Amino acid sequence: MTRLEKLCSAAAFLAIVFVVLMIAGNLAQADSLVIYGGRSVSNSITDTKATSWAVEQVTDTKLGKWEFGYLNEGHLGWDKRDGIYALPRFTALLTPNLSTTFGIGPYFSATTVTQPDGVHYYDHYRWDVLGTATIDYSLTTNYYISARWGHTMFTHNKDSDLFLFGLGYNFQ
Repeated sequence: MTRLEKLCSAAAFLAIVFVVLMIAGNLAQADSLVIYGGRSVSNSITDTKATSWAVEQVTDTKLGKWEFGYLNEGHLGWDKRDGIYALPRFTALLTPNLSTTFGIGPYFSATTVTQPDGVHYYDHYRWDVLGTATIDYSLTTNYYISARWGHTMFTHNKDSDLFLFGLGYNFQ
């Protein structure tokens, strides 16, 4: 598969995920939906950088605001990791348009490792921790831009740092 084909299939998948989360967000009374793109940096292997992306829904629950999302940490040659997360959201309003958010919570991930023959692979599933720090800037009543740093913390596997930029939409 060429690089353009990979990019087109990733864009199609992202569009499908966005539409599904938009519908689910409206049904679940979500506060907002964010799509992120950027880089992940693995902290323990030599081929350290990969393109990463995430789709996230922010929802107000009886337990406070939560972030629910899907994170693709990218492909590092023989290895790719992605997963789902649920983080409690702690927000501080800095100005009427600028806020910062912190979250830490469970991250269920799957690491897919390709065998040297390039045909066979196996998956490792695990529960670990994802921590995030985000700065959001409101462009309009409904749209905002977001810059996020995230850190995945794993036992017996490589940790990674995520540097993501996103575009969000407020439903309210």
